[in-house]
Amino acid sequence: MPEPTEEEIVRTALQEMLGDVATTRPSESAAELRARPGRRRVRPPDTKLVVALAAALILAVALFTAGALHRSSRQPTPVHRIGGDAFSMRPLLCFAARYQGSATDGTTAQVLPGCSSASSLTAAAIGIDISGSSGAGYSSNLAGIPADDSFAAFPSTPASLVLPTSTVLLNGTAGSGPDRYVLGPAGLTGGDVASASARQVDGQWSVYLVLTPEGATRWDFLASQQFHALIGVVLNDRVVSAPITQPTQSSFTSFDGRLEISGSFSHAQATAAASAIVGSK
Repeated sequence: MPEPTEEEIVRTALQEMLGDVATTRPSESAAELRARPGRRRVRPPDTKLVVALAAALILAVALFTAGALHRSSRQPTPVHRIGGDAFSMRPLLCFAARYQGSATDGTTAQVLPGCSSASSLTAAAIGIDISGSSGAGYSSNLAGIPADDSFAAFPSTPASLVLPTSTVLLNGTAGSGPDRYVLGPAGLTGGDVASASARQVDGQWSVYLVLTPEGATRWDFLASQQFHALIGVVLNDRVVSAPITQPTQSSFTSFDGRLEISGSFSHAQATAAASAIVGSK
């Protein structure tokens, strides 16, 4: 038998207490009351009755409070973040080497060096070629661009410093690619998203976004600046995906306020990501 809830325990206790009140002073019929002498005399209150009624009142208040708390626990709780990146889309500047320092070496991630020319992920360096016969519809030099070793001395940017206007050094998620990424200021944030949902395309789960009119403008600007280069998708201070922008096209075209984020998501992961994006507004 399942354990009774707190609300059920309080309700049962209230019913039992009210039952005690009834047995403490049995009811009388109208005829009996009329037959009693001295009806106009003011009798002192029954002590047991007063105590029982007071206890019943306390239990009634407790029952109401418990019910209110139970109902309020079902309501969504707003999340307020001080710093940290619940969701953003940022230009990916370079891959960064794994951190080789220690937590006590005094190095901070507040001021980051620029990416070296050999490691910069510019469209020219990536060199998209759509004339080949690759199964992906394009070929590139991306695999040959090394991670920047100069970032080995810098820890990843702490959540409190991951701001929309900051250049940041962030970890990736398992299976997302390189260990760490250097990204520029955000070009798109959760406030630019009108809706987000999990969607399955060709057997792969992704997150489908519909942007606000302002968000659509911001996204097209970022995507045009990063055409044939990479954009990092940041969720909860980690890079979950870093796609090349329109690699199979010869020129940029507007996204019309709609885009899909892919990253080897499971159904549960895509659903959770969509909820996090909408909740980051």
